[in-house]
Amino acid sequence: MNRSPVLELRQVHKLYQGRTPLHVLRGVDLALFPGELVGIIGVSGSGKSTLLNIMGLLDPPTQGRLYIQGRDVTGLAGADAAAVRRDLFGFVFQNSCLLAEFTLGENLIIPIHLAGRRPTSDELARARRLLGDLGLGELANRRPGEVSAGERQRAALARALVGRPKALLADEPTGSLDEGNSHQLFSLLRGWVEEESIAAAVVTHDVELARHYCHRLLSLSGGKLASG
Repeated sequence: MNRSPVLELRQVHKLYQGRTPLHVLRGVDLALFPGELVGIIGVSGSGKSTLLNIMGLLDPPTQGRLYIQGRDVTGLAGADAAAVRRDLFGFVFQNSCLLAEFTLGENLIIPIHLAGRRPTSDELARARRLLGDLGLGELANRRPGEVSAGERQRAALARALVGRPKALLADEPTGSLDEGNSHQLFSLLRGWVEEESIAAAVVTHDVELARHYCHRLLSLSGGKLASG
């Protein structure tokens, strides 16, 4: 395994100002390596989503540095940050963020169109294969409002993987799934991470599921990360 991290946080802090300042992250160090699935757990409000947002250049740290493939990207914003996200990242958000007017199949290739090009035959085949692997092959022509929340979550994972990302950040990808489907999704995800050398971080409330499938389990508490 290549032991150079795809993504690295060094002494990252996040402080939200207000009448009562909230210091969510306090000197977080984290490195994500290719082929590694890292689970992140913690109580509600502990800053797990904030941590993912900083890792994905969606929210800047108050203090500390962020490196992606060895490059310091801490100060990137706007179009520069968007280009890094588009070229290197796959995201799975809690509410799936699928576009209601498009089918599940169309949603998978929207990021490719947003990059200013048409999907290749390989990308179209990969989109169909991912939907099939996730049990959604027969739902490709359904719109998000015509399927369940769990099916939308699985489609969001497929969308995040179509572009062969170097890093995958997923926020509660099994939150709307039953136990059986949760195990299937995590098993497939670990397989993709290992086979395609993806550096992946997954926030989850299911500790036992994370212990079973993740290569590492980290707990966020009091603004700090520790082995889970």
